[in-house]
Amino acid sequence: MNSIRKIVKEVLHDVHKPLYAWIPYGFTNPETKKDLREEGGDLFKANVEEAKKLLAEAGYPDGKGLPTITLLYNTNESHKAVAEAVQEMWKKNLGVTVELLNQEWKVFLGSRKSGDFQVARAGWIGDYTDPMTFGDYLLTNGGNNYGRYSNPAYDKLIATAQGTLDQNVRMQAMHDAEKIAMDDMAVAPIYSYSHYFTLNPKVKGLVNPPNDTTNFRYVTIED
Repeated sequence: MNSIRKIVKEVLHDVHKPLYAWIPYGFTNPETKKDLREEGGDLFKANVEEAKKLLAEAGYPDGKGLPTITLLYNTNESHKAVAEAVQEMWKKNLGVTVELLNQEWKVFLGSRKSGDFQVARAGWIGDYTDPMTFGDYLLTNGGNNYGRYSNPAYDKLIATAQGTLDQNVRMQAMHDAEKIAMDDMAVAPIYSYSHYFTLNPKVKGLVNPPNDTTNFRYVTIED
């Protein structure tokens, strides 16, 4: 079992979906009618041997000589559990020592905004129900781009997607941009949020979009 799947299954109790790309599940390509994530597939895989090879090439074989890495997360038991799992895996598989740093939300947010971190836990639920809410997140100088990722090729593709009404062009640009971001490992995804609820069959018209803002406007109750 790879590390991401193990975290989702054993730490998060299999509630959420493992994620091997940046844009999560739940967004539909308006042209193909397919889920954008399923259509794009996995864009990276957990590969311990490749990680060890790259670490050695950087001058730190088996993690020897590498300074301690600090992983920042905000106060929450599940965030703590995930951070501890990452800490254990990096030590066991790579020989990398990870120190965990917990901060309350406002302090944590300030640390991220100021760039005062090495590795930080993050989560994002889109502001609106379109994959662009994830696409523009990683733009150079983007307001939420606390990791300060920057790639002109990525920015250009997102500009293409933002500047066209042709959905085929738009969605292809989104796929291509996401591929660049994952090749660069702009972020290290772990899982896509999932939510479970029960619904009385008499309730009709409930809209529950992927950004988790349930819409009751069209709800009716049938006898």
